[in-house]
Amino acid sequence: MIHSSLASIKIFLLLGFLFYQTISMASLASGDFVGGWSAYESRDYLEAARIWQPLAEQGHVAAQLNLGTLYDFGYGVESAPVIAARWYRAAAMQGNRAAQFNLAMMYATGRGLHQNADQAKHWYQKAAEQDLPIAQYRLGLIYKDSENIPTDYKKARYWLQKASEQGFPDAEYQLTNLKLESSAKANSMGSEYSGSNFSAAMQSNQAAFSSKTIETYFGTAWPIASGYVVTNNHVIAEGNSIWLITSEGKEIKASVVLRDEINDLAVLSVLDPHLLPPALPLSNKQGRLGMGVFTIGFPRVDVLGKTPKLSAGLISSENGLSDNPASYQISVPIQSGNSGGPLLDMHGEVVGVVASMLGVVDSVTGSTRTLPNIGYAIKINLVKELIKKLPQQQLVLKELPNSSKELELLAGRIKDSILIVKAQSL
Repeated sequence: MIHSSLASIKIFLLLGFLFYQTISMASLASGDFVGGWSAYESRDYLEAARIWQPLAEQGHVAAQLNLGTLYDFGYGVESAPVIAARWYRAAAMQGNRAAQFNLAMMYATGRGLHQNADQAKHWYQKAAEQDLPIAQYRLGLIYKDSENIPTDYKKARYWLQKASEQGFPDAEYQLTNLKLESSAKANSMGSEYSGSNFSAAMQSNQAAFSSKTIETYFGTAWPIASGYVVTNNHVIAEGNSIWLITSEGKEIKASVVLRDEINDLAVLSVLDPHLLPPALPLSNKQGRLGMGVFTIGFPRVDVLGKTPKLSAGLISSENGLSDNPASYQISVPIQSGNSGGPLLDMHGEVVGVVASMLGVVDSVTGSTRTLPNIGYAIKINLVKELIKKLPQQQLVLKELPNSSKELELLAGRIKDSILIVKAQSL
């Protein structure tokens, strides 16, 4: 998290979500601190670190937090999680809730510190008691799901409810799950003494489960911010269990944070942002007719496999089907499974989200035939509007650079940031 000196105009929260925290003008009035912020805004991270270091050593809480962030991300200095943790702790000891949360995350993940569930809970608690919703949410999950902390449904419900009341994404979903889990546990305990009736009920449940069909849907996704990825809504609409699969084959549990059903967009979240690859940069320019574009995704993984596939083409119309201004028509060859993938320009910036193909239905057989090289991508400005609804409004995950390169070089740099989405209807 990077604090601005101008009364919380901008706040970077490392490892989590952006929130607005009021800092007294007196605590941020140092001209040196402002100079460090100006250097940071100019991406002169080395200069920012040089300015903030002595201030942090003098006990300036925002400088301590910001310096910890620079060391954690390796901005202007060599990435050093151990040093980052030291500065987070210094700010946390002064009561800074963002630093308390960051320190808790380091204990929870074992980054820069020995993994320690009790210490993670301690610092989450400190931040949660200062009404930081992401800390309340994580603390609720600890009491609900942690392997190292005794389950306490009452405390889990309390903290998840607190986060939900502040509008934190996923808190309401976890509260619903909590009610189901606690109800199931109660029913299980109540059935323990029902003798043969319990045995018969178990057999009935097993039979029902074994006959149930599990539907699996695949698509493509990519990181946009710390802990968040984008895909199409139709990819995950029917799934109640969602996983992201990295280029290394690692599966990461994900959940839906936001949906835009009208524009077919969805934002997913993961609990540990460190598990995600670097984010892709979003373009600030409008796509133009004839502009070269490409996508990397996972079409038909059942047939083509899980190696990322690249397709290239042009923006063939600046508006989509029936002149829809929310999308582009593209000549990039796509198939089922490409949905949700990034449409990139030749600088490696995302200009859209691959969404659909044009097909023709045979009136006799009812079968659908897709028309070659006619596809549609949702314009990136709609993704940006969706991001504004998140608690975090800045892209704080490490982001890939944007520079004009040959397609081969761009693909090599980007491919590991593209994820498979697996949604299952259980």
